[in-house]
Amino acid sequence: MMALFVTTVGSKLYGTNTESSDIDLKGFAFDDVDQLIGLKNFEQQTYNNGVADGPSKIEGSVYSLKKYIKMCMTGNPTVIEIAFADKQFWTYTTPIGEEVCKYVRDNFLTKALFKPYSDYHRDQVRKLQSMNRTGKRAEIVEKYGFDTKFAGHSYRLARQCSIVMSEGTLRPTLDPADKQMCLDIRNGKYNKEEALKILEDVDKQMYDAYKISTLKNEPDFNDANDFTVNLYKRYINGEFDVYNQTPFKPF
Repeated sequence: MMALFVTTVGSKLYGTNTESSDIDLKGFAFDDVDQLIGLKNFEQQTYNNGVADGPSKIEGSVYSLKKYIKMCMTGNPTVIEIAFADKQFWTYTTPIGEEVCKYVRDNFLTKALFKPYSDYHRDQVRKLQSMNRTGKRAEIVEKYGFDTKFAGHSYRLARQCSIVMSEGTLRPTLDPADKQMCLDIRNGKYNKEEALKILEDVDKQMYDAYKISTLKNEPDFNDANDFTVNLYKRYINGEFDVYNQTPFKPF
């Protein structure tokens, strides 16, 4: 496996991190040749530096390029946003990695993203109302009467979806007002009833944005397939000097 692109994701990318937030990484890579045409297989490699929790904890995933494109095709917001991360968050990059990111930015923002975003948003709303928590999440529920962390996630997802649908772009790093709202929700500025009303309002905004969206309905599978095939052909034919790259070291 030779990494092509890796970026910081999660709360540090969104701008909602705290002093205790850990470091999350995601990216994609070319399969080694024996993994590509032999009996070995590579879809995803995970990293964890073994730290239990806190700012010294580092964990992440690197997907095979083919799996990454497939996940983008299904409208997975957490993998598509990798390609939209600002350069300040990049951990490792290559020219081919940036070529892939550009393709994703140009081709995978469609109305098909609405369902994954809205499903994830509503799932967070359901979870925030559950009192069945352990560890630090139980402490959050005991302190505020509901899981404010899930509430903050729900707000972020709905706002990001609204921006995608209405503006045709994805901004993983939240705008200042949205960032402040997420932090206020997470820090318990609003009680449960107030937070649910905020989430109800942003849910409506998300649906309204979808109704007027001018994005195309879905990605072009054949075009994405041709793009992926072309990259792998160039790789196999030795057009990418990947073996002389500096290996990606997450820790």
